[in-house]
Amino acid sequence: MVEICVMGSLNMDVVTHIPYFPQEGETLEGSSIEEYAGGKGANQAVAAARLGRSVAMIGAVGADAYGERLVEGLAQSGIDHTEVERLRNVRTGQTAILLTERGDNTILYVPGANVEKSISSVERAVRHFDGAQILLVQLETPEQNVLRAMEVAKELGMYVILDPAPVARLTESLLHAADCIVPNEVETEQVVGFSVYDEVTAHRAMQVLKQYDIERAIFKRGSESLFVCEGERVTEVQPIRVAAVDTIGAGDCFAGAFATALVEELSFVEAARFANTVAALKVTKRGVQEGMPTREEVEQFQERREIL
Repeated sequence: MVEICVMGSLNMDVVTHIPYFPQEGETLEGSSIEEYAGGKGANQAVAAARLGRSVAMIGAVGADAYGERLVEGLAQSGIDHTEVERLRNVRTGQTAILLTERGDNTILYVPGANVEKSISSVERAVRHFDGAQILLVQLETPEQNVLRAMEVAKELGMYVILDPAPVARLTESLLHAADCIVPNEVETEQVVGFSVYDEVTAHRAMQVLKQYDIERAIFKRGSESLFVCEGERVTEVQPIRVAAVDTIGAGDCFAGAFATALVEELSFVEAARFANTVAALKVTKRGVQEGMPTREEVEQFQERREIL
Protein backbone atom coordinates (compact mmCIF):
# COMPACT_ATOMS: atom_id res chain seq x y z
CA MET A 1 0.00 0.00 0.00
CA VAL A 2 1.36 3.42 -0.99
CA GLU A 3 1.73 5.73 2.04
CA ILE A 4 2.98 8.95 0.42
CA CYS A 5 1.90 10.16 -3.01
CA VAL A 6 3.99 12.89 -4.66
CA MET A 7 2.62 14.86 -7.60
CA GLY A 8 5.16 17.07 -9.32
CA SER A 9 8.08 17.56 -11.64
CA LEU A 10 10.79 15.27 -12.94
CA ASN A 11 13.84 17.00 -14.44
CA MET A 12 17.39 16.30 -15.49
CA ASP A 13 19.60 18.74 -13.61
CA VAL A 14 22.70 19.95 -15.46
CA VAL A 15 25.02 21.36 -12.79
CA THR A 16 27.97 23.63 -13.56
CA HIS A 17 30.47 24.12 -10.74
CA ILE A 18 31.84 27.67 -10.57
CA PRO A 19 33.96 29.67 -8.08
CA TYR A 20 31.37 32.45 -7.69
CA PHE A 21 28.32 33.90 -9.45
CA PRO A 22 29.40 35.93 -12.52
CA GLN A 23 28.35 39.50 -13.08
CA GLU A 24 26.25 40.38 -16.10
CA GLY A 25 28.37 40.00 -19.25
CA GLU A 26 31.22 38.23 -17.42
CA THR A 27 32.72 35.05 -18.87
CA LEU A 28 33.62 32.68 -16.05
CA GLU A 29 35.46 29.36 -16.18
CA GLY A 30 33.74 26.49 -14.40
CA SER A 31 35.47 23.44 -12.97
CA SER A 32 33.05 20.72 -14.11
CA ILE A 33 29.59 19.90 -15.48
CA GLU A 34 27.52 17.03 -14.10
CA GLU A 35 24.06 15.58 -14.77
CA TYR A 36 21.76 14.54 -11.94
CA ALA A 37 18.20 13.27 -11.71
CA GLY A 38 16.04 16.06 -10.28
CA GLY A 39 12.74 17.91 -10.28
CA LYS A 40 11.14 19.00 -7.02
CA GLY A 41 8.52 16.27 -7.17
CA ALA A 42 10.94 13.44 -7.90
CA ASN A 43 13.41 14.78 -5.33
CA GLN A 44 10.77 14.71 -2.59
CA ALA A 45 9.64 11.23 -3.59
CA VAL A 46 13.21 9.91 -3.43
CA ALA A 47 13.79 11.62 -0.06
CA ALA A 48 10.82 9.80 1.46
CA ALA A 49 11.62 6.48 -0.22
CA ARG A 50 15.25 6.57 1.00
CA LEU A 51 13.86 6.83 4.53
CA GLY A 52 11.95 3.60 4.09
CA ARG A 53 8.42 4.71 3.19
CA SER A 54 6.18 3.37 0.41
CA VAL A 55 6.05 6.18 -2.17
CA ALA A 56 4.32 6.76 -5.52
CA MET A 57 5.18 9.43 -8.08
CA ILE A 58 2.72 11.21 -10.39
CA GLY A 59 4.22 13.19 -13.28
CA ALA A 60 5.45 13.13 -16.86
CA VAL A 61 8.68 12.83 -18.82
CA GLY A 62 9.50 12.92 -22.49
CA ALA A 63 10.00 9.77 -24.54
CA ASP A 64 13.74 10.43 -24.62
CA ALA A 65 16.97 9.30 -22.98
CA TYR A 66 16.64 11.69 -20.04
CA GLY A 67 13.12 10.45 -19.40
CA GLU A 68 14.28 6.85 -19.36
CA ARG A 69 17.05 7.70 -16.90
CA LEU A 70 14.66 9.50 -14.57
CA VAL A 71 12.12 6.68 -14.51
CA GLU A 72 14.90 4.15 -13.98
CA GLY A 73 16.11 6.21 -11.03
CA LEU A 74 12.65 6.13 -9.43
CA ALA A 75 12.52 2.37 -9.87
CA GLN A 76 15.93 1.95 -8.25
CA SER A 77 14.65 3.90 -5.23
CA GLY A 78 11.65 1.59 -4.96
CA ILE A 79 9.14 4.26 -6.01
CA ASP A 80 5.89 3.30 -7.74
CA HIS A 81 6.15 5.06 -11.13
CA THR A 82 3.08 3.57 -12.85
CA GLU A 83 1.56 7.07 -13.08
CA VAL A 84 4.63 8.74 -14.60
CA GLU A 85 3.60 9.27 -18.23
CA ARG A 86 6.13 9.11 -21.08
CA LEU A 87 4.96 11.71 -23.60
CA ARG A 88 6.01 11.67 -27.24
CA ASN A 89 7.18 14.77 -29.12
CA VAL A 90 7.96 16.55 -25.83
CA ARG A 91 11.36 16.92 -24.14
CA THR A 92 11.91 15.85 -20.58
CA GLY A 93 12.13 18.81 -18.19
CA GLN A 94 15.61 20.21 -17.54
CA THR A 95 17.29 22.64 -15.18
CA ALA A 96 20.57 24.50 -15.58
CA ILE A 97 22.17 25.00 -12.18
CA LEU A 98 25.14 27.18 -11.25
CA LEU A 99 26.74 25.93 -8.02
CA THR A 100 29.46 27.95 -6.28
CA GLU A 101 32.34 26.72 -4.14
CA ARG A 102 30.40 27.96 -1.08
CA GLY A 103 27.47 25.71 -1.94
CA ASP A 104 25.13 28.51 -3.10
CA ASN A 105 23.10 27.96 -6.24
CA THR A 106 21.10 29.64 -8.99
CA ILE A 107 18.63 27.57 -11.01
CA LEU A 108 17.12 28.06 -14.49
CA TYR A 109 14.17 25.81 -15.32
CA VAL A 110 12.73 24.56 -18.65
CA PRO A 111 9.63 22.48 -17.77
CA GLY A 112 9.16 20.41 -20.92
CA ALA A 113 6.90 17.39 -20.28
CA ASN A 114 6.09 18.60 -16.76
CA VAL A 115 3.51 21.03 -18.13
CA GLU A 116 1.97 18.66 -20.67
CA LYS A 117 0.14 16.20 -18.39
CA SER A 118 -3.66 16.56 -18.62
CA ILE A 119 -5.95 17.32 -15.68
CA SER A 120 -7.92 14.13 -16.33
CA SER A 121 -4.77 12.01 -16.10
CA VAL A 122 -3.79 13.75 -12.86
CA GLU A 123 -7.20 13.03 -11.32
CA ARG A 124 -7.05 9.41 -12.44
CA ALA A 125 -3.57 9.02 -11.03
CA VAL A 126 -4.46 10.39 -7.60
CA ARG A 127 -7.50 8.11 -7.42
CA HIS A 128 -5.26 5.20 -8.40
CA PHE A 129 -3.42 5.70 -5.11
CA ASP A 130 -6.55 5.89 -2.95
CA GLY A 131 -5.48 4.79 0.50
CA ALA A 132 -2.30 6.89 0.63
CA GLN A 133 -2.04 8.99 3.78
CA ILE A 134 -0.31 12.06 2.36
CA LEU A 135 -0.22 13.98 -0.91
CA LEU A 136 2.88 16.13 -1.34
CA VAL A 137 2.79 18.80 -4.07
CA GLN A 138 4.94 21.67 -5.38
CA LEU A 139 4.51 24.23 -8.18
CA GLU A 140 6.76 23.18 -11.06
CA THR A 141 3.70 21.74 -12.81
CA PRO A 142 0.56 23.61 -14.01
CA GLU A 143 -1.54 25.27 -11.31
CA GLN A 144 -4.75 23.60 -12.48
CA ASN A 145 -3.15 20.16 -12.26
CA VAL A 146 -1.80 20.78 -8.77
CA LEU A 147 -5.13 22.14 -7.59
CA ARG A 148 -7.10 19.20 -8.96
CA ALA A 149 -4.68 16.74 -7.36
CA MET A 150 -5.12 18.49 -4.01
CA GLU A 151 -8.91 18.53 -4.29
CA VAL A 152 -9.12 14.83 -5.15
CA ALA A 153 -6.63 13.92 -2.41
CA LYS A 154 -8.68 15.71 0.24
CA GLU A 155 -11.80 14.01 -1.07
CA LEU A 156 -10.02 10.68 -0.53
CA GLY A 157 -8.93 11.64 2.99
CA MET A 158 -5.26 12.37 2.33
CA TYR A 159 -3.35 15.04 4.25
CA VAL A 160 -2.16 17.64 1.72
CA ILE A 161 1.25 19.30 2.11
CA LEU A 162 2.07 22.17 -0.22
CA ASP A 163 5.66 23.23 -0.85
CA PRO A 164 4.96 26.62 -2.52
CA ALA A 165 7.91 26.67 -4.91
CA PRO A 166 8.37 28.34 -7.30
CA VAL A 167 6.27 30.86 -5.40
CA ALA A 168 5.42 32.90 -8.51
CA ARG A 169 2.89 30.18 -9.40
CA LEU A 170 1.14 30.23 -6.04
CA THR A 171 -2.56 31.18 -6.05
CA GLU A 172 -5.18 31.68 -3.36
CA SER A 173 -7.00 28.58 -4.60
CA LEU A 174 -3.92 26.45 -3.94
CA LEU A 175 -3.57 27.87 -0.45
CA HIS A 176 -7.21 27.11 0.32
CA ALA A 177 -6.70 23.50 -0.81
CA ALA A 178 -3.67 22.88 1.43
CA ASP A 179 -3.66 21.45 4.94
CA CYS A 180 -0.10 22.61 5.56
CA ILE A 181 2.55 24.70 3.80
CA VAL A 182 6.36 24.55 4.15
CA PRO A 183 7.77 27.75 2.56
CA ASN A 184 11.35 28.99 2.73
CA GLU A 185 12.29 32.59 3.60
CA VAL A 186 11.62 34.10 0.17
CA GLU A 187 8.38 32.17 -0.29
CA THR A 188 7.16 33.12 3.17
CA GLU A 189 7.59 36.81 2.43
CA GLN A 190 5.74 36.42 -0.88
CA VAL A 191 2.85 34.56 0.78
CA VAL A 192 2.29 36.66 3.91
CA GLY A 193 3.86 39.97 2.87
CA PHE A 194 6.67 40.16 5.43
CA SER A 195 9.65 38.22 6.77
CA VAL A 196 9.27 35.70 9.56
CA TYR A 197 12.25 35.84 11.91
CA ASP A 198 10.88 35.31 15.43
CA GLU A 199 7.81 34.00 17.29
CA VAL A 200 5.97 37.31 16.99
CA THR A 201 6.25 37.47 13.21
CA ALA A 202 5.43 33.75 13.00
CA HIS A 203 2.18 34.44 14.89
CA ARG A 204 1.43 37.30 12.52
CA ALA A 205 2.05 35.07 9.54
CA MET A 206 -0.39 32.48 10.84
CA GLN A 207 -3.04 35.16 11.18
CA VAL A 208 -2.60 35.86 7.47
CA LEU A 209 -2.79 32.17 6.61
CA LYS A 210 -6.02 31.73 8.56
CA GLN A 211 -7.89 33.51 5.78
CA TYR A 212 -6.96 30.51 3.62
CA ASP A 213 -8.04 28.04 6.33
CA ILE A 214 -4.45 26.96 6.92
CA GLU A 215 -3.82 26.05 10.55
CA ARG A 216 -0.35 24.54 10.19
CA ALA A 217 2.84 25.83 8.60
CA ILE A 218 6.59 25.49 8.85
CA PHE A 219 8.57 28.61 8.04
CA LYS A 220 12.04 27.51 6.93
CA ARG A 221 14.98 29.91 7.08
CA GLY A 222 17.91 28.17 5.43
CA SER A 223 20.73 27.70 7.92
CA GLU A 224 18.84 29.62 10.62
CA SER A 225 16.19 28.33 13.04
CA LEU A 226 12.77 27.47 11.63
CA PHE A 227 9.32 28.11 13.09
CA VAL A 228 6.73 25.38 13.43
CA CYS A 229 3.19 26.72 13.72
CA GLU A 230 0.03 24.92 14.78
CA GLY A 231 -2.81 27.41 15.18
CA GLU A 232 -1.70 29.76 17.96
CA ARG A 233 1.24 27.62 19.01
CA VAL A 234 4.69 28.53 17.65
CA THR A 235 7.77 26.41 18.27
CA GLU A 236 11.26 27.50 17.27
CA VAL A 237 13.52 24.67 16.08
CA GLN A 238 17.21 25.44 16.24
CA PRO A 239 19.47 24.80 13.25
CA ILE A 240 21.92 21.92 13.09
CA ARG A 241 25.29 23.37 12.14
CA VAL A 242 27.10 21.44 9.40
CA ALA A 243 29.70 22.12 6.73
CA ALA A 244 27.47 22.49 3.66
CA VAL A 245 28.85 21.32 0.32
CA ASP A 246 25.64 21.25 -1.76
CA THR A 247 22.41 23.00 -0.77
CA ILE A 248 20.50 21.97 -3.91
CA GLY A 249 17.51 19.87 -2.94
CA ALA A 250 17.68 20.64 0.79
CA GLY A 251 14.12 21.96 0.80
CA ASP A 252 12.90 18.93 -1.13
CA CYS A 253 14.69 16.66 1.31
CA PHE A 254 12.95 18.47 4.18
CA ALA A 255 9.52 18.00 2.59
CA GLY A 256 10.02 14.29 1.93
CA ALA A 257 11.37 13.69 5.43
CA PHE A 258 8.53 15.70 6.99
CA ALA A 259 5.92 13.61 5.16
CA THR A 260 7.77 10.49 6.28
CA ALA A 261 7.67 11.52 9.93
CA LEU A 262 3.95 12.30 9.78
CA VAL A 263 3.27 8.84 8.31
CA GLU A 264 5.25 7.43 11.24
CA GLU A 265 2.89 9.32 13.58
CA LEU A 266 5.37 11.77 15.03
CA SER A 267 3.84 14.98 16.32
CA PHE A 268 3.88 18.00 14.01
CA VAL A 269 6.80 19.56 15.90
CA GLU A 270 8.76 16.31 16.14
CA ALA A 271 8.18 15.69 12.43
CA ALA A 272 9.68 19.12 11.71
CA ARG A 273 12.67 18.35 13.95
CA PHE A 274 13.25 15.08 12.12
CA ALA A 275 13.00 16.77 8.72
CA ASN A 276 15.41 19.47 9.90
CA THR A 277 17.93 16.79 10.86
CA VAL A 278 17.62 14.92 7.55
CA ALA A 279 17.98 18.15 5.54
CA ALA A 280 21.08 19.12 7.55
CA LEU A 281 22.66 15.79 6.68
CA LYS A 282 21.65 16.20 3.02
CA VAL A 283 23.63 19.42 2.51
CA THR A 284 26.82 17.65 3.57
CA LYS A 285 26.50 15.37 0.52
CA ARG A 286 26.83 16.17 -3.17
CA GLY A 287 24.06 15.41 -5.64
CA VAL A 288 20.35 15.96 -5.28
CA GLN A 289 18.64 12.58 -5.37
CA GLU A 290 21.98 10.81 -4.96
CA GLY A 291 22.57 12.85 -1.81
CA MET A 292 19.24 12.11 -0.13
CA PRO A 293 20.12 10.32 3.12
CA THR A 294 19.08 6.76 3.89
CA ARG A 295 17.47 5.86 7.20
CA GLU A 296 20.70 4.22 8.35
CA GLU A 297 22.69 7.36 7.56
CA VAL A 298 20.20 9.51 9.45
CA GLU A 299 20.32 7.27 12.51
CA GLN A 300 24.12 7.33 12.50
CA PHE A 301 24.10 11.13 12.13
CA GLN A 302 21.65 11.46 15.04
CA GLU A 303 23.87 9.25 17.18
CA ARG A 304 27.02 11.21 16.33
CA ARG A 305 25.35 14.56 17.00
CA GLU A 306 23.36 13.26 19.98
CA ILE A 307 20.09 14.25 18.31
CA LEU A 308 16.99 12.58 19.72
